Amino acid sequence: MTATGAPALDKFPAGFLVTDAERNITYANRYFETRFGFDPDALRGRNLLDLLSRASAIMCESYVFPLLLHERHCEEIQLVMLDAAGDEVPVIINAVSEEDKRIYWSVYSSTRRDRLYQDLVEARRTLEEKAAALKVLSATDELTGLLNRRELLRQSQSIIAGANRNQRPISVLVLDIDNFKQINDRWGHAVGDKVLEDLGRLLREHGRASDITARFGGDEFVCLLPDTDTDAARVFADRLHQIVRQVDSAGFKLTISIGLATETGDISFEGLFRKADKALYESKSTGRNKSSISPGGNDESGTNARSS
Repeated sequence: MTATGAPALDKFPAGFLVTDAERNITYANRYFETRFGFDPDALRGRNLLDLLSRASAIMCESYVFPLLLHERHCEEIQLVMLDAAGDEVPVIINAVSEEDKRIYWSVYSSTRRDRLYQDLVEARRTLEEKAAALKVLSATDELTGLLNRRELLRQSQSIIAGANRNQRPISVLVLDIDNFKQINDRWGHAVGDKVLEDLGRLLREHGRASDITARFGGDEFVCLLPDTDTDAARVFADRLHQIVRQVDSAGFKLTISIGLATETGDISFEGLFRKADKALYESKSTGRNKSSISPGGNDESGTNARSS
């Protein structure tokens, strides 16, 4: 290394090393003092492998040196060096080998780059979590935790398409809370919200994983029951009448009215909902606290795939 070259190399924000055929250091610039705490002059004569962690020394022996022997250069190899205090510092090395087996090394610390990479990974994870949370919020009803109307309509498309393709029955239950306005008027909206929240929880707990349950609006709920005939849907409706008794309703008896419709083949959600909603009106107009079944469906008798 020339006398004029050494001061110039000392100004670079990276480490420069030269090793001989035995891999002993013959030159080191001042970067090794400012970044690693070594006196460059004291490094002369030391073996390069002494400055590396054990794993990095093995990496050099098994990969870097053979690569230099055959290719005469290597680029952007990540290793771990030990500073003067013995602490590990991640570094990126580039190297060129000469015919006389001298090797010229560039070394720079990658601590900040690794930290930046970790920050970017963490930022991406945070963004993904926020995106997932926003997706959940856009698909669910905040009060009950059930699907909202838009998500129900979206998911029903693929479910009904599969039922039509396989000629399997689908049932829809439309239900609402009897005299819900009186609950809000007498006990306040906080009690009304608690009733809706508790009912939503019970609907989630007592449905199958394949069922789609949504708050359709106000105190109206919809249950889409794939592979479920009229008899099985009726059993489920009867059970719903029983479980609403578990809702904390400030001392009054909570009841629901249900409308039920079933079809097989050429099903549309709009048609099923319209029939079930009409049956719900029948339940409410004839005394409430009951289930009514829409007539005229093309349900296949004898099919009962629903399990309780």
